[in-house]
Amino acid sequence: MQHLDATSASCHDGDREEGVYRTLMNIEELRAVFQLPTYSLIAEGLLSNFQPPRGPAVNMKDINHLSD
Repeated sequence: MQHLDATSASCHDGDREEGVYRTLMNIEELRAVFQLPTYSLIAEGLLSNFQPPRGPAVNMKDINHLSD
């Protein structure tokens, strides 16, 4: 009984040791739970039409950083 009391006291005092846990998930089941489509939202959805901005047409002088 003394061991149980000591264990219980340490748990209530916040002196518990934290453990490392490995979690395996099935991505297909996770998508089903969140009602997501089976395809990538980034490649075929949200960013499929993304076009990066074009660079400047003219190379301007940086007058603020010219050495005298």
